[in-house]
Amino acid sequence: MVSLIIILLAIQVFYLNHPSNAAISPGGSPGIQDLTPPIVILNNPIDLSDNVVELPLNSQLYFTCSATDNLELNKVEFWDTSFGGFSSKETKFISGPNATIIFNKLFLQEGTYAWNCKFFDASGNSQFGNVNGQSPGFKIKQDISSPN
Repeated sequence: MVSLIIILLAIQVFYLNHPSNAAISPGGSPGIQDLTPPIVILNNPIDLSDNVVELPLNSQLYFTCSATDNLELNKVEFWDTSFGGFSSKETKFISGPNATIIFNKLFLQEGTYAWNCKFFDASGNSQFGNVNGQSPGFKIKQDISSPN
């Protein structure tokens, strides 16, 4: 009975120490699994939901967001509410533990919009940014001086 227990313990130790059974870190070596999502900051434009950005239609806005991760960032998605719903509109692939990304977007219709950035790290963790618990908003209004 004692020898059976010793054999079972040896099998368990061998199994747990075998490289194919260990958690893999982003660098590809066995390690502790990364469960920490990136920290995301929505830099610009700030929450303009109570203000009107008066731009001629077909004007472009620049959106800046940053993130930091405990290991390695992988990609960032730009999300907004244009074209019928809050969804990803553009993806950029990145590397390193820190990034600041600028998205340049064209708005073709008047309206009230929300935007956000969703960062992903190399372990598959993801995180949106927020301002007071939500995506920042802004309004596009056709400039009076723009041609119809």
